[in-house]
Amino acid sequence: MARRPAWPARLLLALVAAVTLTLAAFRPLEGDDAYVVDNLRSAGWRRHLFAFDYDAPSADYVSWWAGEVFQRRFVRVPSSALLWCQWKLFGLEAAPYHLVTLGLVAASCLVVHALARRYLPPLPAFVVALVPAVHPASAEVVGALNTQPVAVAGLFAVIGAADWERMRRTGSRLSYARALGFAFLAMISYEAAVVLPLALLLADAVAARSWRGLAEPRRLGLLALLAPYTWLALAVRRGLYAPESGPLRPLDEVWTSARLDATAYVIKTFGIFDPRSAKTYLVHRVAGEPWAIVLALLLLVGVLLAVRRSRVGWLGLAVFALLLLAPWLTRATVSKLNFSTFRQLYLPVLLGGPLVLAACWDGEPARARRLARGCAAVALVALAVQAFLMGRLQIGVIAQRRLAAALPRILATIPAGDTIVTVGDSMCRESPSLFVPNASLYAVPVTADDEAPLLTVVDAHTLVARVARGVLDIPVRVQLPARSADDERGPDWNVVRPPPLVEAGTQRIPGATVSLEQRSDRGVEALRYRFDRPLAELSFLRLHDCDPPERIIVATP
Repeated sequence: MARRPAWPARLLLALVAAVTLTLAAFRPLEGDDAYVVDNLRSAGWRRHLFAFDYDAPSADYVSWWAGEVFQRRFVRVPSSALLWCQWKLFGLEAAPYHLVTLGLVAASCLVVHALARRYLPPLPAFVVALVPAVHPASAEVVGALNTQPVAVAGLFAVIGAADWERMRRTGSRLSYARALGFAFLAMISYEAAVVLPLALLLADAVAARSWRGLAEPRRLGLLALLAPYTWLALAVRRGLYAPESGPLRPLDEVWTSARLDATAYVIKTFGIFDPRSAKTYLVHRVAGEPWAIVLALLLLVGVLLAVRRSRVGWLGLAVFALLLLAPWLTRATVSKLNFSTFRQLYLPVLLGGPLVLAACWDGEPARARRLARGCAAVALVALAVQAFLMGRLQIGVIAQRRLAAALPRILATIPAGDTIVTVGDSMCRESPSLFVPNASLYAVPVTADDEAPLLTVVDAHTLVARVARGVLDIPVRVQLPARSADDERGPDWNVVRPPPLVEAGTQRIPGATVSLEQRSDRGVEALRYRFDRPLAELSFLRLHDCDPPERIIVATP
């Protein structure tokens, strides 16, 4: 019997991915996008190729008075180069970036489908390739510019896996070289893919039904990829004074983070989360940690029963765990800012998920196989609904869309050459620099109750910011991390320290010099600013979290 053509299934697969993820693609730029865009719009080629490098505090992302000092350094060269090409084409238009990411996800699904068709009938091959297309992890990856490297690494990874499979089937040296090349591109596109050589080695051993020959030259070639990657990763971090990853956390916090995150990852893998706020730990918050652990264990037992007779299923679980191991351990032990988000599930779902689902067509007895297939079908539909809703219902996304719709009218009143100087730094995870090409500067803090200081002009370059009551929200003593009782997300493991201004009385910030004007036992009450540019060339904007900002007219002499 002639084999059915693959193109109808591939077309349907791409259509499902588009329908499921389109809502996520029409989100405004946000959050971490600000410093990535700042690097892309810069003149230096190094910042283009390392677009995810960042030093906090900065002009328009982490404010100088927040008391947080950290440095991010990643390799991510292919991802950065692709983003720079998009920047030249799209500028500050958010949707094209997200649609490119959606295309990367869809392309990865098509490669998975092509690989699955070699070993499964058409229907199960189509079903297993659906996993990454409908999982909420893909919706989070598609919905932000700064998560595009995850999708880039995913596409390189599945192409590398397909080439490795072709090499083993045909003995092609070209396929072997391509497999190594794409695996390395995946590793330097997103750091969680560093374990990809180990995952391919594991799959190779399972396919051969033997661990013998681990020293075979081709397998050693895979492991050899770790050497240049390690050199690059250390090279980009050389000379850092405040790296984002710090010393080992206290052991009790390591255990707490590892325990909470492990259960949260398992539960979120099955689409059990709050679509309005995906970063929170829903079951932990609603039922408590003991019940969250029980639920995670029940889900794991169900999967283990489904794959217990299938080598492919066990391989899928192992690959899934291996690809999740790096972000899970990093978050629990040394990372200061790495939260347990959906994006960290994308690579495990892309490479391990289809193998686990394939076990529903591999094993005995037939009744158990039918039951597993039914459960898998229900799970895929539920995941698709969750992924769709994730692009629409998230509280922050709704507020950001309202703000993004109102901002053009407000920002249109600002002269093209002016620098935007903000009063406050809370703008619904947005930044003015994501909407206009003007330079932006987070300069003037507000009180903890969001009361803005009065701005009094002294001369053409100088003004004083003074609060009528209370103190400005500037830390004057060290603040240690604390776990949030509301959602158990855990702390940003970053110690908040007073900015240099508090001790030295003056501080240089981007675009200005700020000095203490008045301080009491309660804190800082007034600041004096000496701006590099005349006040007449500055536009002051009062930020109100997710409400539209207001233009402040400062009378210049």
